[in-house]
This record gives sequence, structure tokens and C-alpha cells, in this order.
Amino acid sequence: MRIALSSYRSKPHSGGQGIYVRHLSRELAALGHDVTVFSGPPYPELDDARLVAGRATDRATGPASRQTSSAKRAGATASIERASVEPPNPGRLRLEKLASLDLYNDDDPFRHPHPRELRDRIDVVEYAGMLSGSFPEPRTFGMRLAREMRSRSREFDVLHDNQTLAPGLLDIARGGLPVVTTIHHPISADRRLEIEAATNPWRKYTKWRWYSFVPMQARVARASSRIITVSETSRDDIVREFGVDPERISIIPVGVDVETFTPDAGVAKNAPGIAVETSAPGVDVETFWPDGSARHRVPGRLTTITSANVPLKGLSVLIDALAFLPQDAWRELVVVGTPNRAVETQLEALGLSPRVRFVSGISDDDLAGLLASAAVHVVPSLYEGFSLPAVEAMACGTPVVATRVGALPQLVHGTDGETSAVTGSAGRVPAAHGGSAGPRAHATGEADTSADADGSDAGILVEPGDARALAGGIVSLLESEETRTRFGRVGRRRAVTTYSWRAVAEATAAVYTEEIARC
Repeated sequence: MRIALSSYRSKPHSGGQGIYVRHLSRELAALGHDVTVFSGPPYPELDDARLVAGRATDRATGPASRQTSSAKRAGATASIERASVEPPNPGRLRLEKLASLDLYNDDDPFRHPHPRELRDRIDVVEYAGMLSGSFPEPRTFGMRLAREMRSRSREFDVLHDNQTLAPGLLDIARGGLPVVTTIHHPISADRRLEIEAATNPWRKYTKWRWYSFVPMQARVARASSRIITVSETSRDDIVREFGVDPERISIIPVGVDVETFTPDAGVAKNAPGIAVETSAPGVDVETFWPDGSARHRVPGRLTTITSANVPLKGLSVLIDALAFLPQDAWRELVVVGTPNRAVETQLEALGLSPRVRFVSGISDDDLAGLLASAAVHVVPSLYEGFSLPAVEAMACGTPVVATRVGALPQLVHGTDGETSAVTGSAGRVPAAHGGSAGPRAHATGEADTSADADGSDAGILVEPGDARALAGGIVSLLESEETRTRFGRVGRRRAVTTYSWRAVAEATAAVYTEEIARC
């Protein structure tokens, strides 16, 4: 197939969009399809076509090459079965940049372009949207993509859009090109949580204005003929909040690079250590691999991947949870992300600044090494459509403490979470000893690890927003090496068998075939 894969922005190492585009495009090409990625800035990192060819050859005899998938209608999860099928010759993979005004880049956010930069009507719409306090990028990217496809639609068999949900996609479909769109989760959830977190009426208004594109996305979703989403929870949310017919939704999870994210991360490369600049006071550098062995986990090291600027990620709840932990129970929390002033103030008030450090801009290899070195990975989210960080940690054999929201019960317990234990009697946080970890260090929390009777658990689930329960789950794992090891083995196995990118690509290609046949 000739596939156009579009994404209005594709930041390589955060936000999920660039990660999704990079890995899906590579695996589709490895399966023999020609893939052209259309993206606005920041542009994704794509694998070199020669590397794609090499991976296809290498996998012809590996476990991933023995996986085939089929996607089912009516919201059925794509099934994955083993088969002895070698991949075809790899297809072409290329990137085409759809330039925008790039008004929201990290180096100069909300910049004001010179009038000479306004090349056409779309640029004017984009700049005016920014001035009004809204986020116009999805709409204007859709306009540029529709303009591009007016003369090029015959070059492709299908267009797969990643979360843009702009009216331009409907224009493309009306032109005769089959269109499939991925919705990771309805952004209305982000809007609701950010408005709730706003501290005054003006900030609530600015958040509402920023998310003024959400009704547009809902209208386009309802009019779209085929949607892919990443979990049953996301499907249910899309149906409820966007009013989409569930018969038009297929569930295909996000993949994880199980060759990079592994318990042995860093060993094959003989990495002597990874130096990381930190933001926490009193700490400048840290070595991820003190002895060069991925099997040597750093005692008491906690990790999380989150953004301080996104309330639904729950970083403030995790920081509160740290104050409940006995000082000698944990060594440090490494946050892959950037802090903001509110988080820095919270850490200072609790006396935790020296033990919490932030890293950003690290490579996938370094991230894998960090996750594989952790004793426990924490996902404190208030909402998640999927949670790729949880699966990346599981692929590294690292046990997870996560909240019971979104797809996390399915990822961590392999169920919908309805029968999985959340809180109970095990893992009670003892009264603080060895000094005080903060003003709330003498509180207790509870978490239950008893739900592993069938060997399906990769970690512990707790209620969202409950700092004490989160602390209880963390302590339960820190106190039991046997439990951590068992959960780690389950997580690694689930990541390899269920969430490989090859399986995701095969299931996605099956959806393309069905949609092309329907059109």
C-alpha cells in the first residue's frame, strides 16, 4: 500500500505524537508499504530507509516476524497470533514537511511573526487564532494537508491522520481518498481537568479559550468513517464525549520498542554511564549505571515520566505521596520532564527538593537505561487514554504503581480493572522513622498486592488523586524484592507479546485494507 501518515505536530521525544509516527511509519515500511509522513513542526525523527531494510531482514528470523494481526470492527481489540511469515521487501519511508508559522515552539512560544512571514490565508488564520488565545494548529494543518492532497491524492491508497481531527480531513475524504484517523483519547478530558485545576476565573477562561478546538474535533470525529483508538477506555470516552458510533472504532494499542526498552538496556552498548543535567538543587550529575550492569537496579530509585504543566499527569499528587514515605524507604525520584514554579514551590515546602530531580531531552536509549535502573516506576495520572510510559517501564522489567484510570488497569493487570484490587490491607505505610520526610510524613496509606493470584499483574493500582494510597503502593513494592521481580517478569512478557510495534503495524494495515475496500 501507498500510505500517507499525517500528524499536525510530531515532537520526537515527548507528547506521544512523534513517538507514534516514528515507530508506526518504520514498521509499516518494514512490512513492505510505502509510507510518506506529512507533519508540521516540530517534525518527527524517522528511521533511515536503510535501517528499515536492516530491521526487516533481522526480524525475519526473530519473534516479532512471527506475529500477524487482524483488526475487528465494533470496537474489538486487534488480535495477535503467531505465524511463520517473513516480512516482504521493505517499502519506502520519507518525510514531507508542511511548514507552519511555528508559533508554539519551545524556544519562542507565542511569537509574533513578521508580516512578511504571512504567506497566505492559512497563515493569517493561524496567527489570528493565536492572538485570540486559542490553539489553531490542528485546523490550519488540516487546511494545508487538504490543499496538498488536492493534487496528490492519487499518489496514495489511504491517508492515516494522527489526532488532528480537522475539517480538512473531511475534504480529503470527499475527494475520494480513504481516511483513517487515530484518536488517542478525546482532548475534552484534558480541557476539563485543566479548567478544574485553574485557580481563578480568568485562568479558567484562558484554558477554555485554548481548548476551543475541541468542539471542532468532536464534529470531525462524528463524521469520520473509520477511527483507531488505543484502548477500550478511550473508545468508551470517544463514544460518550464525541458521540461517535462505536461500530466505526477499532482498538489497536500503542506499541513499545521492546528491543530498546529491555531489562538489559545499556548492557549491549557497554555504556559506562549516562551523565544527565538536573534541575534539583544540590545535584548536578548522576550516573545511571554505576557498575555498567543493567541488572543492578539502584535501591530506592523511583521514576516517573510526566509534565508539571499538565494537571492530568498527577505530578503534584506523587510529590505529596513522597511526603508519606519513610526517609529510609526511598533514595530519589527521577522525573523525566520539566518542572514549573508550582512544583518547585511544593518540593521546597515539603523539604524534598534534594531528592527529586528532573531530566529532559534524553535519548530513547538513555530513557530505557533509566527505567531499567529503577526499583519502581510510578504513573500518578488522573486520566490516561493509554500510557506509553507505563508500557516502556514494563518492557524494562520494572514494576509499576499506577492509578486506576483509563487503560492503566488493562496494562498493569491485564484486565479492565473491575476485579483487580486497588486498596486493601497489605503494604501499610509505617509511621515515619529515621526523621521526618515532610509535614505529612506521619500519615498512612494502603495498597493491595494480593491480586496476583493468576500471575497477571505487572504492578499495583491505586485510586487516582489519593497520595496516601499511592505511597502505600510504592512502599509495598520497595519492601518486597520478590514481588518486584515477579511483577517485572509479567510486565516484560506482556510488553513483548501484546505491545510490539510490529503487531501494531500489522493490525493498523488490516484497518487500511478494510477501509480501502469499503470506499
